[in-house]
Amino acid sequence: MIDGGGSPIRRQDVIFKGTGRSLKVVIAEGADFQSALAGIEEKLALNPAFYAGQRITVEQRSGLIPDGQSEMIRAVFRRYNVPCAVADVKGASEKAAALITQTALKDETPPTKKDQRHGRKAPAAPAAIYEGDLVPGKSIVHEGSVVILGDVLPGGSVRAGGDVIITGIAGGAVSAGWPDDKTARIIAGGFAAGRYAVGPFDADVKEAHGSSVRMMAIKLGPEGLFLQEGEAGLVSRRGEGN
Repeated sequence: MIDGGGSPIRRQDVIFKGTGRSLKVVIAEGADFQSALAGIEEKLALNPAFYAGQRITVEQRSGLIPDGQSEMIRAVFRRYNVPCAVADVKGASEKAAALITQTALKDETPPTKKDQRHGRKAPAAPAAIYEGDLVPGKSIVHEGSVVILGDVLPGGSVRAGGDVIITGIAGGAVSAGWPDDKTARIIAGGFAAGRYAVGPFDADVKEAHGSSVRMMAIKLGPEGLFLQEGEAGLVSRRGEGN
């Protein structure tokens, strides 16, 4: 946390860090939850007014926080009248469900005039939903959008005529907008090393980015493929003669 000087204060099981009016509370990997909870309460008790003015997010380094534990965290913050957001299973599921609904509705609705101006094509088929991880050797090919309720593991592959939404981590080979829809997106909780394509453009991601806590997207921009909510220029432009 920033205790006046702006540098993070580290504890064994919980880390407080932030700048300006944003603050992140991170429960360390392998932490004892009760100890982390006590550490959070100890810091809040020191200066509740300071924390009440912050935008606070609580995360767990090892992944999503179980719903039962997230309620205990919120209860501690409520005792000090401090609002917070918790990156928990319920919140991630709601975000994924919203993305699934948006994609399904888009694939069942004719393109609007705005879509047509931006080159958005009419969907060739309704969205397909695949439950579970896409394991090595398994592939999905679909004319419309594809929603995967799980991870795409190295060795798995997806080729969709529309968007690809992966509620877990993307890996392997994932292609959206095949063969030439440049407006398609690949949306996932995070991106592992793999090959990704939007329309005729493809690129390699050399390292992992993101986590299941935050949804990210690979899209086509003026300079080629880029990772939205991540680092611009993360992946290079190829295809169409490049």
